[in-house]
Amino acid sequence: MVKADIRSPELNQTLRVAIGPASFLTLLQKEILDLVLSIRFLVLLMLCALLIPLSLYVNSQTYERWLADYNEQLKIESTLRSSRSGWSGTRPPSPLAVFANGVETSLPKGFSIQPNQIQMDKPRSYGDPIYEIFGRIDFLFVVQAVLSLIAFLFAFDSISGEKEMGTLRLCLANAVPRYKILLGKFAGGMLILVVPFLIATGIGLIVLTATGYPLFDHNLWTKVLLMVVASIVYISTFYVLGMVISSLTHQSKTTLIVLMLIWVVFVLAVPRLSIIVAGMIRPVESDAVIALRKKLLVEHIQQEKGRALKDLYFAKARQKGLAEGALTFDANDPEFVRRRNEIAKPFEARMRDELAKIDEDHQRKKQRQLHLARNIARISPASVFAYVMTDMADTGETVKVRFFDAVRRHYARMDRLVFSRMYQDLITDEGHSWGFGGTLPGEEPPEKPPRFAFRFPEISESLAHSLPDVALLVIYALLFFIVAHVAFIGYDVR
Repeated sequence: MVKADIRSPELNQTLRVAIGPASFLTLLQKEILDLVLSIRFLVLLMLCALLIPLSLYVNSQTYERWLADYNEQLKIESTLRSSRSGWSGTRPPSPLAVFANGVETSLPKGFSIQPNQIQMDKPRSYGDPIYEIFGRIDFLFVVQAVLSLIAFLFAFDSISGEKEMGTLRLCLANAVPRYKILLGKFAGGMLILVVPFLIATGIGLIVLTATGYPLFDHNLWTKVLLMVVASIVYISTFYVLGMVISSLTHQSKTTLIVLMLIWVVFVLAVPRLSIIVAGMIRPVESDAVIALRKKLLVEHIQQEKGRALKDLYFAKARQKGLAEGALTFDANDPEFVRRRNEIAKPFEARMRDELAKIDEDHQRKKQRQLHLARNIARISPASVFAYVMTDMADTGETVKVRFFDAVRRHYARMDRLVFSRMYQDLITDEGHSWGFGGTLPGEEPPEKPPRFAFRFPEISESLAHSLPDVALLVIYALLFFIVAHVAFIGYDVR
């Protein structure tokens, strides 16, 4: 064992003192010294000092590039709005995506709309093949995957390893209370884990502010502080879980194997399998299928409308003495426009209603599936922690739903102010077709359509949404500690 090889005379003296008065502070000192002298502490220092500041810096540079692209897109949209040649909207990047990318890299960066159609843009990660394949390393990944694994490596021999070396039996033989030993190991291990983490995070925040990152704007620092606190709770959850398994086994190598299996299940498997299981229980049609259904519906109703309008168009052609096969939309004939609207408006209203029903039904099913997947994933503390972090960083499912809702509301405004004042007729007869479109006479749309607006949640909204997951993370930590205490009380040190 590494502990036996590196134990120093000073550490042995510390142990003898701890056995004497059974002082909690002495037990804490012994645990800290034991961990500091191990190779694991050096690994922790190196990973924290390298990954946390570097990931924050790299992601801050990416955010600056996204922000520049967003501002450039706003200029383009302003030009398009003034010329009325198109309608589009752009989603601003979340500043806190520097800490947790979440859905920021997969959400569309914007959209464009036309009558009966919403076309989403490519995500911001599009065009970065390395990131698309391997993903990004952010603060969330470092804590969720790397530090949780290190917490297991620090805790795996906390009980079983002490038994193998005989020090646990020696402590208990000298009337050291078991709860003091457990508390000493927990406090010592957490101090060794948290202090390097906080120092590395502090360095990373200094780097961010030095590069111009708006850490103190819009209460961002409050959310960052809450994310750091949540990270400490998450690390403690995995450390205590490591103590639980160490209290249930009698060989440290067995403990390590079991903990590696638990880490794979909690960190890698459960978050990914949850959506698969939810999809099997509550299947939902893909967005591509829904888009095809809507397209077929529009084509079908347009054909029905065209058949209903055919006689009117042909009568107008005969009235104007047009050549055979020539049709026209006579905008200068109020009676023609009135009759056209009487026939076409019911079809157009039905089209809007049925398209809205398809969207509402699809969104309702997706929300039910997402809710189920989220509840399944909550059996893993890693999933719970990811939900807390992405909600605080405005890169979680809440912001995703909020964005798509904002897009639908914007389309509804555009439909009321612009699209409902336009016409698009398709007349077919004996293999020939005629298409007409434009703005209805007397119903000119506004010169400048409304601009798309998207607002990130306030800190109170983020807190309210993430509070159940924060509470669940705390419950996991307390539950694991209780289980560790119960297991250690009955632990056979022989």
